[in-house]
Amino acid sequence: MKYAISILFLFLSALGILFWSSCDKTTCENVVCSGNNTYCVSGQCVCVQGYEGPNCDTYSYEKYVGNYQVSENCTTTLNGNQNNQYNMYISLGFSVDVVVINGFLGLGAIEATINNNDIFISSQQIGATTVQGFGQYFPNQRQLRLEYSYTQGSQYAECTAILTKI
Repeated sequence: MKYAISILFLFLSALGILFWSSCDKTTCENVVCSGNNTYCVSGQCVCVQGYEGPNCDTYSYEKYVGNYQVSENCTTTLNGNQNNQYNMYISLGFSVDVVVINGFLGLGAIEATINNNDIFISSQQIGATTVQGFGQYFPNQRQLRLEYSYTQGSQYAECTAILTKI
């Protein structure tokens, strides 16, 4: 019995040493990030949300602001597939990491949070319509791809839209 307990103790000790030695020991202890819009994570300097670029001095929202031609495809519970084309305008919201999408669904304005090229639409209302979704901005194509859903009365829809900057 003593022998089995000793073996178990040695096994658990070896296992603990293995896990401890495999831990990422990168810290921010001696890392100094330059610029006002940076902070350290696991030994690396990163930009605060709303800023980007090599020096974290470029506003992320700037690439989003402008007029867009929207090509939208929705699958709805009441009307099947629908393809729509209309215009939207994106402007700066209440902070550097929030934009306002004006003319969303051709109905009104919503707010979206941006993080570099990612955009997130939290659940919100445009009149009697509830929307939510996410997307990604492609700077080289000057396009924003959105995937979202909305509920309007008894109708539910899932949509994909390509917004091309004009």
